[in-house]
Amino acid sequence: MDFREIIEFNKPSYTKTELKIYDGIIKHLDLIERYTVMQLAAYLKVSHSAVMRFCRKLGYSGYSDFRFSYMKYAHSGAEESTNGMLQAVLALYQDEFKAFSQMDEEAFQTLADLLRAHDRIICAGFGKSSIPGRFLKYNFARLNRYISMDDDTVLINDYEKVFRKEDLVIIFSVGGYSDRITRLVAAAQRAGSDSIMITFNEKSPNLPLVTHKVVLPHAVKKKSSALLCDHIIMSLYVDLVTTYYINHYM
Repeated sequence: MDFREIIEFNKPSYTKTELKIYDGIIKHLDLIERYTVMQLAAYLKVSHSAVMRFCRKLGYSGYSDFRFSYMKYAHSGAEESTNGMLQAVLALYQDEFKAFSQMDEEAFQTLADLLRAHDRIICAGFGKSSIPGRFLKYNFARLNRYISMDDDTVLINDYEKVFRKEDLVIIFSVGGYSDRITRLVAAAQRAGSDSIMITFNEKSPNLPLVTHKVVLPHAVKKKSSALLCDHIIMSLYVDLVTTYYINHYM
């Protein structure tokens, strides 16, 4: 049986929560390829463990195995050569990078101005969203500016003790809606810190709670967007902001 047949075959044995997961992913199968297990659980409004149990019920070792099986199913009809696939992926990234040329200068100036205005800067992001934050940290270390990078979930209950009113808190999050991001934003808000979120999701419920925001463009809005890494695109934004900062303030 293929991926779809396995899901349908097991449907009679699903619990109420598993039916909720089934209904959600059947309507939007491409989310399996695009989302991590945490993101999928948040989207479906179920627990991380519920998604893992669903995967194991279908005979998979975990979400990674479940996701890989879907990707084989989704792309089983493709007969592209390795070189053809490489060209396709490069073309997708090229489209994304072109979208940056359509962004207003304000999107780069906003973060550059904040970086210039604050002495104490804290970058935050969890999982792969820590990548652009670390990239920003390393870029500015070369400019003799120190930026701390915080991706420690153990400290999430203590952020209020860490943040200060004079701080700039930079938050990188693709979706901008996870519980950790919500708690992080709330802590910065209560501390009175200046905050900015960089995200792709213009409908993130946390955007109204930060003092500044940058919504990055997505040129590719189709199933093939799963071949892209949003965090690489975020890192491009970081590099462009660094270049803007150097050209205007150094």
